[in-house]
Amino acid sequence: MQIRTYRSGVNRMFLWMGVALVVVAVLVFGAVPVLGWSLTRSPGLLGMLLGLPVFGLAGAVMALVGARRRVLVGPDRVTWYGVLGAPSVVLFSEIAHVEVPSGRRGPRAVALHRRDGRVQVIGALAMSSGEGGNSADGAYREAASDLVASHARWWAQARGPQQGWTPGRR
Repeated sequence: MQIRTYRSGVNRMFLWMGVALVVVAVLVFGAVPVLGWSLTRSPGLLGMLLGLPVFGLAGAVMALVGARRRVLVGPDRVTWYGVLGAPSVVLFSEIAHVEVPSGRRGPRAVALHRRDGRVQVIGALAMSSGEGGNSADGAYREAASDLVASHARWWAQARGPQQGWTPGRR
């Protein structure tokens, strides 16, 4: 089984909004002032070039956040990346069950209930707030259901039902 990569709706939005902001910054604060200056020789237009690094950097940071925050579901582990730092990895053997919130109230991200009693929230796998209604977005539901299914599949292969312990039960 291969590793699958998921991004929540909000992370996809950050990625594409960042790319769009960089493109707009280059056009509005780069090409327009240079073209305008070359046609009119007005030095005031060159002042617009100061907006290029500001908006370009803002767009690049947004795109970086959107590209970096993701969840990888593998055959025996789940790995997720935050905005900064090293990735977090939890083996399926350490997880008692996976809690997947489905409504807009309460927790908004998937939580891993570990066998030692700790609860670890996967911030990179959270419901986006942009969609209407009280249900979770499609990207979130797809990633969360794959995580739950992969965890159950791992337990079925590793322990088997004859062992008496199944995921989701303590």
